[in-house]
Amino acid sequence: MKHMTSLWDYVYKEQINCPMQDHPVLLTEAVHNPIRNRVDTAKIFFEQFNVPALYFAPPPVLSLYASGRLTGCVLDCGHGLSSVVPICEGFAVPHAIQRIDIGGEEITNYFEFLLRKSGCKLNNTSSELEIVRKIKERECELQVIGRGGVSGIGGVGVSGYGADRKKAKFGDEDDQKNNSLFYQYIDEDLNLGDSAGGIGSVSSAANTPKYKLPDGTELSIGSARYRAPEILFNPSIIGAEYGGIQDCIYNCINKCDLDLRKDLYKTIVLCGGSSNIKNFGRRLVTEIQGKVPNAKIKVYAPLERHLTAWIGGSLLSFLEGFRPMW
Repeated sequence: MKHMTSLWDYVYKEQINCPMQDHPVLLTEAVHNPIRNRVDTAKIFFEQFNVPALYFAPPPVLSLYASGRLTGCVLDCGHGLSSVVPICEGFAVPHAIQRIDIGGEEITNYFEFLLRKSGCKLNNTSSELEIVRKIKERECELQVIGRGGVSGIGGVGVSGYGADRKKAKFGDEDDQKNNSLFYQYIDEDLNLGDSAGGIGSVSSAANTPKYKLPDGTELSIGSARYRAPEILFNPSIIGAEYGGIQDCIYNCINKCDLDLRKDLYKTIVLCGGSSNIKNFGRRLVTEIQGKVPNAKIKVYAPLERHLTAWIGGSLLSFLEGFRPMW
C-alpha cells in the first residue's frame, strides 16, 4: 500500500496538478478484492488526499458500460489474473463470479522459461524480462482448434475448421451496424494469418519468426510462441489444478438464472491486455462451443481492450443518475 500511496501522490502533484478536495475519485478494484484493502484505500484518500467522495467499481462492469450494454458476460484477462463477471442490468452477479490467478505475467514468465529451454541465453533480470514481454506481445499466438481434429504445438487441425467457419456467423447485420463504433466481430477483428496450408505451414523452419535483441543478436522464437499463451486455456501445463478461462465462463454462466444464460452467451465481451493475443477470440469461441454445442455464442472484441475500463468509468462518472452513488 505504501507504493500505491506514492504513485497516487505523484499522479496528483505531477500529472493532474489540481486540488484534490475539489474532485471525487472513481477507483477500479480487482474482483473479490478483500474488504480490508478497500478500507485501507478509502482511509488514504479521505485522510491523506482529502477527496470529497470515493467510489469503487470492478473493471469488467466498467468495460461493459463502455460497450453500451447493461447485460453480458465480461472476460477480463489482465496482468496478474483473469476473471469472468456476469452482469445483469448493470449490476454484477457476485455468487457467479469466477477468477483464476493466471494473466499476462504468468504467460511472460512461462515464455521466458521456454526460450531458455530452447537454448536462448537470458539472464533473470527485469530488463530482459521486459524484452521477453515485448516479444510475447508481438509474436505469441494461440492455436485455433478445428472440429476436424486437434494438432500438436505449432500447428492446427484445419481440416474441419474451414468448412465450419463458412457456416458459423458470430452476429447478424443488425448487430454489426449497432456495434460498428466500438467492436468488430471475431472473424474480422482477430486475423488468423494462415495461408492456404493453414497454420501448420507457419511452423516450418523457414517461417519461424525471429526477434532482434538490443545487442544485435537474433532470437528464434519457434514453438514457444504457441505454447506460452496456451496456459490460459490449459493451466495444468504450469502445474495449476484448476480449469482454464473457458471453464470459468462455462461455470460462471451456469451459476446464473436459466432465463439469463442465453443472453450471457450472446454477449461475451473481452477486455484486458492479455486478450490481445492473436486468435484469442476464435480459440475462445471454439472452446465454448465444445462445451455448449447448441448455444448461440457471440464474442465482442473491442479494439482498445486495455482502455475499456477507463472509458466506462469516464462515461459513468459523467451521468446525472450516478451522482447520488458517490
